[in-house]
Amino acid sequence: MPELIDSQTQSFLSAEPKVTLVNTFLKPFDNAVATARTCYSSKGIITADQVGGVGLDDEKREDRRQKRDDLARSIYKAGHHTTLQHAHFQFALENVSRQFIWSFLHSHPFYNSEQVSQRYVTVDTTQIAMPPLTGEAARVYQETVAFQTQSYLSLTEKLKGLVGREYQARFRHADLAGKKASTAVQKKSQEVARYVLPVATFAYLYHTVSGLTLLRYWRLCQTFDAPLEQKLVIGKMVEAVLAQAPEYRAIMEQPIAFEATAEAQMYEDFHATAATHKAFRQEFDASLGRRMSKLVDHSKEGEKMLAHAVREVFGLPSSALSDDEAIELALDPSKNKYLGETLNVSTHSKLTRALFHPHYTFRKKLSHTGD
Repeated sequence: MPELIDSQTQSFLSAEPKVTLVNTFLKPFDNAVATARTCYSSKGIITADQVGGVGLDDEKREDRRQKRDDLARSIYKAGHHTTLQHAHFQFALENVSRQFIWSFLHSHPFYNSEQVSQRYVTVDTTQIAMPPLTGEAARVYQETVAFQTQSYLSLTEKLKGLVGREYQARFRHADLAGKKASTAVQKKSQEVARYVLPVATFAYLYHTVSGLTLLRYWRLCQTFDAPLEQKLVIGKMVEAVLAQAPEYRAIMEQPIAFEATAEAQMYEDFHATAATHKAFRQEFDASLGRRMSKLVDHSKEGEKMLAHAVREVFGLPSSALSDDEAIELALDPSKNKYLGETLNVSTHSKLTRALFHPHYTFRKKLSHTGD
C-alpha cells in the first residue's frame, strides 16, 4: 500500500493539522477477527491472543496470522462489518477548520466529539485555515477572512454595553467591574459575535470513532466540502492507527478519487453554474415563504401510531387505554419519569421508545453557527 499522504499532495499554507492517537484497544484488529470467529465457535469465546497466535512458535504464529488476515478480508468483503465496531480510536486533533469538523466529522451519527467552544473561549483570530490559493484568489480569501475576524472583535466590544445592561437588569446587585460579571458579559458578547467568524477558524478537539468509521472516513475523504483538508487529517489518523495496528492494511481500500465521487460526477453532469446555484437559492427561499423553519412532511397518523405503540408496551386494548391517555403516558413527565433522567435513558425505556415512531421533517434556513 502506498504512502497515505504522498509528497505530491498539496498542503495548507496555514499551520499543519496535528493528529495524535491518544487511546485505543490493545489489539484492535485481532479483536475484530476474534469477534467474528466467536460467531461460529462451538468452543466458547475466541480471544484476540488466540487469533494473533500468542504463545505459538514462529512458524505456527505466522500461519495463524495469515489465516487471520484471510478471514478478515473475507468478512470485510461479505459486509460483516459489525466486527470492526468494537475497537475504538480516540484522537486529539489540532489546527483543523470548523468547516471540516461540521461538514465531515460531525455529519454522521457514529462518533463522539468534544471540541473547544466559541461561546465560552475567546477565539484567536490569527488561527485560520489558509488553503493553497495563489494570486487573486488568495488576496480575496485573505481580505475576507481579515474582515470577518475584525468584525468579530469589533462586535464583541460593541455588544458589551447592551449585554452589561441586560445582565444588571437580571442581577441588580452585580458589580459590572467585578471579575464574575465582566467575565459573564464577555462570554455572552462573544457568543453572539461568533456568528460573523469565518468557517475556516481553527478548532481543537477530542474525536473518537470505531475502526469501521475510520475505514469509511478514509474511503470518502475526498468528497465535498473540504477534500484537501479531509485527506490530510484523515490520512494522519489512519497513519497513526497503522503505526500501532498495521494489520488493518489487509482490508483497507484506497480513497475514492474526488472526480470519481458520485457528488462530483453529478455536479459535472448537471452543469452546475452560478446561475443554477442562484435559482436553487431562490426556489428554496420561496418554499419557506417568510419562515426560517417549515414542517414539510410528517407521519400521516403520527398520534394514532404513538398511541398504538404505547398500548403494545403494556398489552392493553384501546377500550382500556384511550389514544389521549396513551400519548399522555409517553409525553407527560409526571407520568413518564424517564423524561427527567439525567442519563437520557429514552433509547432503553420501552415506553419512551414508542416516541420514535412518529417522524417530522422540517426545511430550515439557519447559520453555520446555529447548526
